[in-house]
Amino acid sequence: MKRTSHRLSLIAATLMVAGACIAGQSQRLLVRVPIPERASLQRLQDLDLDFAYQGLKDYVDLVVDEQQLGILKERGFTYQLLPTIDRARLFDPAYHTYEHMVAYLDSLHREYPEITAVHQIGASQQLHIPIYATKISDNAALDEDEFTVLYDGMHHAREPLGMECCLLLVRHLLENYGKDPLVTTAVNELEIWVVPILNPEGYKYIVDNDLGSPWWRKNQRDNNGNGRFDVTFDGVDLNRNYDYRWSEGGSGDMTSWTYRGPAPFSEAETQAKRDLVLRERFLCSISYHSYAEEIYYARGVYGSTIPETPLLDAFAAAVANRIPRLGGGFYEPGGRTNATNQSYPWAFAVAGVYELLIETGTEFIPPGPVARRVAADNLAGALYLLEKTVAGPGVYGHVRDAETGAPVAAEVSILEYDRPGMTPRRAEARYGRFHRFAAPGVYTLRAWAPGFLPVTEHVTVASDGWSLLDIALPPAALPSISAIVVDDDSLGASAGNGNGRVEAGETIELRIPLRNAGRSPAENLTATLVARHANGTVLKGTVSYGVLPVDSTVSPEESFVLRVFYRTPHGFQLPLQLQIRGAGGLSLDLDFSLEIQAPLLHYARVVVADSLANDNGALEPGEEVALKVVVANHGGMTATQVRGTLTCASEWVRLPVAMDTVEAIEPGQEGVFLFRAELPAAAPAAHVAHFRLTLVSAEKYTAIESFRYACVAGFFDDLEVADSRWWHEVRGNPSNLQDDWQWGTPQGKASGQDPRSAYSGQYCWGNDLGGEGWDGSYQANVNCYLNSPTIDCSRYQKVGLRFMRWLNVRAGDVATVLVNDQVVWTSPPEGLFDRSWTVQLVDISAIADGNPQVVVSFGLTSNGDNLVAGGWNIDDVLVKDGLATSLTVSGGQEAPDSYRLYPCYPNPFNGQTEIAYSLPRPAVVKMTVVNLLGQEVCTLLQGRQPSGRGAVRWDGKDGRGRELASGVYFILLEVHDQQGQELARFMRKVTIVR
Repeated sequence: MKRTSHRLSLIAATLMVAGACIAGQSQRLLVRVPIPERASLQRLQDLDLDFAYQGLKDYVDLVVDEQQLGILKERGFTYQLLPTIDRARLFDPAYHTYEHMVAYLDSLHREYPEITAVHQIGASQQLHIPIYATKISDNAALDEDEFTVLYDGMHHAREPLGMECCLLLVRHLLENYGKDPLVTTAVNELEIWVVPILNPEGYKYIVDNDLGSPWWRKNQRDNNGNGRFDVTFDGVDLNRNYDYRWSEGGSGDMTSWTYRGPAPFSEAETQAKRDLVLRERFLCSISYHSYAEEIYYARGVYGSTIPETPLLDAFAAAVANRIPRLGGGFYEPGGRTNATNQSYPWAFAVAGVYELLIETGTEFIPPGPVARRVAADNLAGALYLLEKTVAGPGVYGHVRDAETGAPVAAEVSILEYDRPGMTPRRAEARYGRFHRFAAPGVYTLRAWAPGFLPVTEHVTVASDGWSLLDIALPPAALPSISAIVVDDDSLGASAGNGNGRVEAGETIELRIPLRNAGRSPAENLTATLVARHANGTVLKGTVSYGVLPVDSTVSPEESFVLRVFYRTPHGFQLPLQLQIRGAGGLSLDLDFSLEIQAPLLHYARVVVADSLANDNGALEPGEEVALKVVVANHGGMTATQVRGTLTCASEWVRLPVAMDTVEAIEPGQEGVFLFRAELPAAAPAAHVAHFRLTLVSAEKYTAIESFRYACVAGFFDDLEVADSRWWHEVRGNPSNLQDDWQWGTPQGKASGQDPRSAYSGQYCWGNDLGGEGWDGSYQANVNCYLNSPTIDCSRYQKVGLRFMRWLNVRAGDVATVLVNDQVVWTSPPEGLFDRSWTVQLVDISAIADGNPQVVVSFGLTSNGDNLVAGGWNIDDVLVKDGLATSLTVSGGQEAPDSYRLYPCYPNPFNGQTEIAYSLPRPAVVKMTVVNLLGQEVCTLLQGRQPSGRGAVRWDGKDGRGRELASGVYFILLEVHDQQGQELARFMRKVTIVR
């Protein structure tokens, strides 16, 4: 009888890959880094690098660009440069291109039509290039009840060795069928599937662009959605896209070469393998990669070994001992218990497949003769899978409907082997076949499927061969929850408000009708309600349903009674379980949940009423005001008789009236609590007060809300809170779209140009603060901005801007301050180099006075010469009413008429003192502290400064950070022009009092 199979057309030969944007991409290098201890490996893993080799040896191989190589140097890692990929190698006849592979499978099918069939199992993610598999079996065109084995290659574009291993195996099986006993038996008894290229568009990108990016490993997903392929942003690492512990492996950064994708199985390529595996239920498989000459496999789950671990170890060792290394010896197995989102742990833990990841060879793309040898050397290991599948030992059988004999895709568990973290194994759907390797011994098997009674059987597995166990599942009733009816009135056993919603503190009656979607009626049916969380207490838990006919719905005469804990939070899903029991051994547990409604009170805003003072809506020194705190109810239940108590951690703020009660706050509405607050005249002009509001309702709902309020006529932010509505962006069309504005703690990086701490508190904003993996310097060709929240200055006049800066920009790079996108200050063209925190004062009254929408922006524009510096560091930003009257500054404003050094304030001091100065024109400034002996204690400011008024803070410490003793010191200010000519010299006395 002639068998038919799908014949490949050569349409793939006409596929063209989208034009690659390879100009300007960074050069990548292959380096070997020693890792003498585990801590070194962890430090490397934290850098999100492309590991070419990370296995059993005491080194790793990395594919890095020049910037990443610099980071390795900075962190003290030593490395050795390895040979790059030869551009000519892919055109060696030993390697098949994608089109050659398609034509080759097509030619083999024509040559061996009875025992081969070619299937398209999917298409690639971006370019929709077909993904082909060849099936080898004695009746390849038919779907027979036979064990299945899988081989695949090229998850990664740069690993064509895997494709060559697959194609050589196909050729060997076909040429030796009827000649070699093992091959003949395997082809007759098994269905063997081979997928040579799982990532065709990634491979075609390398080949079609003349190895323009020879290290490429991903597919071509358009991550940034710009409609073209960009190696900087695009592509997903297919072998980090599987849904077993997906979020724990690879990188979430789309620019990373190990980007795991936007979601598990987001890629068409991994979907193709998943669907094939779940349909065919392979017994074992090999996924070929390169390079390492090692074999990785899941020998356990979630960091622990399992009862099957000895079987897995022996399986991997048997394959490894059959594959010779190029330098002598054999491949080395490396089992892992904590593997994450790659194919092999997914295949084992989810699909029940014994999958090996074989890292072939010693480089990605070796010369043609070496590639042929590596593929030939791997053949014996590939054939062992067929030998093992034929010989066992293990248990197999079929699960069928006991009445009709139809196959059932049931869960089949070997109770001695199953462990948490492993998906229950299933029989395949077409024949109900199940199979599992097992060591000799006696095992307990449990089979179950919806609509059937579970069956438990025992089986003895011999030392070799397969032990047969067929299982017949008796049809059963299949009750399911038809509806959940809530009775929360105040009658009977319920105690609520009757709105039909489950609310915190209520006692409700639940009526749960059941529907029978099974194959037989349920008799003597009862159900017991169990609360699986302390937020619910079942007061009446068991009701009777009597008889539940097939395809019918029955409601019980009685209701369950459930009490909800009064402090259950809004939106909480109260987990419940309905334990259903009936005649004939019917036992079914149905899990469901009830969403609980409760108040959810949150601080919204504070309004200051100071009509008895200057009526500018601010709490300022010397004022007593009404403090209106607005609270919103974002929950689903009304809060009644809500008592609010206000406290303040500030040493300055006093609260003469600190308690108020609001009658009710409905869902979606707001309530206003009225307090009184006062600030003494001696309080600082700009002060952030930390308030705490405690809320308690009649329903016993409680909430504690904290908020910050700037006690100033204007805006003040000490930048100590991450979510304070500052935002940053890239403007224009710079060649480098990097936006490295960061909030956090500076690290003193950029060759010491960045501060080691914020000006006040712990946090500030800056360009590249120098955290983990960052060097502290801004980048070339950027145009990025940090923007303040919108500031309401509608009540203010003579508005000024003050902030603390630590700024370093090179000549040709520009730092700017803008208000509503109008430039109010620009760094000098020759650059600016702060060595300490400096006060920056700017008159912004022309833009801000009376303006309800004021936005302050800090910009940095750099050129393309790669000469960079530390950039902006910004702290304690103040926009204040009347501030412009007390300052004269640069940036478009009139400059001072003379050089000055102002008295220190405060003086004497024991914490910090501020030292202000003014310059009529830009100059080179040095400010130092000297003691009574004339010895220099520390340098506060050194370098070229712009014209205008500036200031620095001194904390009373010497240049090494040590506190100085009480006594008299002098501030020395020296001013020179660009040629070193002294322009002015000043000295001021200052006293430290400890």
